Amino acid sequence: DSQHIRIGEQFATGCVVRNLHFRHGGCARGVVGGAADAFAAYRDENGKGRMTGIQCHGLVRLEGINEGNDCVKIHRTIGERKLDIYRSDILCFVAGGWGTYEELFDLLALVESGRVNPDTIVIIDYPFDACKTETTYQPIREFMDMFMTSEQIQKMNIRFVQNERDALDIVDERLPDLRAKFETPLVRRENLILQIA
Repeated sequence: DSQHIRIGEQFATGCVVRNLHFRHGGCARGVVGGAADAFAAYRDENGKGRMTGIQCHGLVRLEGINEGNDCVKIHRTIGERKLDIYRSDILCFVAGGWGTYEELFDLLALVESGRVNPDTIVIIDYPFDACKTETTYQPIREFMDMFMTSEQIQKMNIRFVQNERDALDIVDERLPDLRAKFETPLVRRENLILQIA
């Protein structure tokens, strides 16, 4: 859907403007492919940012690999791929296909079990162009409200926002703490790891 691709592109462009390390599902199509293309175009023109595509053998045949990546990591299994993606500092979910929603539930289970611990999970939940009364993550948000307390949602640091600008505001809010976390006397980490699913 062009609406979802446009939001992914705008979010990715905002990430490269901030000179971030953009880790993504690696594919050449759909929302992630469009976001990666937008990131690469700005990076190539302005010399900012770094992009890593993370795939597994089975999905490479189905989705391809985005050619704009600075680095490509190909895992044996989809589970290994997911764990690699989930180790990002900030994970951002834009509407996509079934796999995107499955990855969100998988991530929540792994966070709850303590196997992964991202700093922030951002979910861009916006109205569909074709139906303004429904949003992209409305059923998942309702499910979470039914089965999770507000304390659980807060503990997992899940943040629902309505657009990519609000998602980038959260990135800006978290950057100073994350940069300080990785800064040592010998190493200064300017390029944070950011993931879009």
